[in-house]
Amino acid sequence: MKAIDDFKRFYAEGNNMARKLVIINVLVFLFAALTSVILWAFSGGLFDSMFLQFTAFFAVPADASLFIVRPWTIITHNFFHIGLIHLLVNMVFLYWLGNIYREYAGNAKALATYLWGGIIGAVFFVIANNTLPMLANHQGQQLLGASPGVMAIVVALGTFLPYYEVSFFNFYISLRWVALGVVTLLLLNLPHGNVGGQIAHLGGIIFGYFYGRHLRRSSTFGSGIENIGDFISGLFKRKPKLTVVKKETTVYSSSTITDFDDEYEPNQEVIDAILDKISQSGYESLTRKERDLLYKASKQD
Repeated sequence: MKAIDDFKRFYAEGNNMARKLVIINVLVFLFAALTSVILWAFSGGLFDSMFLQFTAFFAVPADASLFIVRPWTIITHNFFHIGLIHLLVNMVFLYWLGNIYREYAGNAKALATYLWGGIIGAVFFVIANNTLPMLANHQGQQLLGASPGVMAIVVALGTFLPYYEVSFFNFYISLRWVALGVVTLLLLNLPHGNVGGQIAHLGGIIFGYFYGRHLRRSSTFGSGIENIGDFISGLFKRKPKLTVVKKETTVYSSSTITDFDDEYEPNQEVIDAILDKISQSGYESLTRKERDLLYKASKQD
């Protein structure tokens, strides 16, 4: 069908993982909204209980015994929202900062950060609800939403590129302050509202911090973590057609870039070559000179 083909092209446009995650979250939200309308129309007076059973299939339960028999929820909760405001806030941050993150770290690492942030957040949520006395009466709670995964991306980005500046209402602010602001707001709100959910957010933040340090320092912490992103990204990649296209282009190798002196102002072709290298091999594959050129380019007006 033409509509399906058009949607596939829209989804794959630009090979942008942040965009794809937003699309998936919005589609799941629409699916949940449509399901709620159908249940409301046909369930009579049983709407509340039936909708609760429906959401329970996707949500991480606070009860450890239920979580054991619903292991898939450790992934599905990352994409399931009920409230429109909850969805909008998460998607704005995911698209805004997720775009920067996947541009420098690559699509696979961006997806891995999102999923693992949600996984660690879910683990924190279940452990907290089954060990902390303050949450003893919250066994009926459920964890839904992309917040832990989004928190992981925000903090990983702020740790990975702390001095990268973004525009916020005509003010420029470095990513380290964005990440610090998110963490501060979480800590201040921790004793209030949905404590279990806040603890899940904290799990995503902790993962994001250590994973950002891994990307910045090329430590062994992230060994194997990216595999989930590589594997899932591979599932959605189309196999390229066997066509040969001849195109003349200027190639900037690592050795060529190394030859540039310290006063060199990088042009767009050089920056594109460096970003391509990051997408293929990750930030840790850059030489010191390439990292310096990338940093210098981020400071240009």
